[in-house]
Amino acid sequence: MEYRFSRAVQAGLVAHDVAKSPEAQNMLIESTVAGYGASTDVKTCAHCTYVNHVTQTVCQMCGIELHPVGKTSNVDELLERIQALEEATLCVICEEHVKDTVFGCGHETCTTCTAKLTECPQCRIPIATRIRRYV
Repeated sequence: MEYRFSRAVQAGLVAHDVAKSPEAQNMLIESTVAGYGASTDVKTCAHCTYVNHVTQTVCQMCGIELHPVGKTSNVDELLERIQALEEATLCVICEEHVKDTVFGCGHETCTTCTAKLTECPQCRIPIATRIRRYV
């Protein structure tokens, strides 16, 4: 049983309005039946979040074309972002400890390296104040 709601979308109804229809409610019930929605057998619509069967090319709820998601590239991109964030929190001198001391110029290093410095390692301004930041 396959229903298309493209006419409802063309009529100006949003996904919430379409979801109130009996046909849409039946589709939602069918999609939650055991064995139907295994994670490898479904595609989620990015527009209305309806769970469609993997063989569908158009969302059964809102009629918008479904695009396959490149999960591998997303995972790689997220891992790169996590690594960049972790590196951004590490001391620029030793790259071992977390930056927890801020100088008057706004640059940061770890407490261990701060004790050995008389000027900022990035802008070379003499260090007048050291502010400990607890992370």
